[in-house]
Amino acid sequence: MKISVCELGNNSIGLKQDWLALIEHVTSEKSDLVLLPEMTFHPWLAGTNQIKPELWQEAVNSHDHWLGRLSELTARIVIGSRPVIQNKSLSSNFNGPNITGSEFGGTGWVIEPEEGSVLGVTSPGQPFLTVEIDLEVAQNAKNTYPRYVKE
Repeated sequence: MKISVCELGNNSIGLKQDWLALIEHVTSEKSDLVLLPEMTFHPWLAGTNQIKPELWQEAVNSHDHWLGRLSELTARIVIGSRPVIQNKSLSSNFNGPNITGSEFGGTGWVIEPEEGSVLGVTSPGQPFLTVEIDLEVAQNAKNTYPRYVKE
């Protein structure tokens, strides 16, 4: 299975540009699965400790709009998350400037399941990463869990 992970901008202009580049990448790589950053389609809401229901609703509406565009990625499977009104838990993997002026530090990565070797990491210079994985190797690694970290 060919999987792609990515870094996307966290503002409407950056996202639109990155989305077009991601479509091109996924199409050229013939990705089977794409993993998107969490709550991709709206500026990150956790940049402040103030709760603003109207901003949350804007995020829900933005995700509703973008969900119709997931098929542009041409992958059989696209995984991401979205805000909902009933759920109050969230997390992120954005990278780059935040709307508050702080920097997100998240990257996309793929880790080999048996030995934990890093197969690849995204970066600002390489915001998309696609690797071929063997699902049987991943399934077999689960048979050796749990794994314990040596101290």
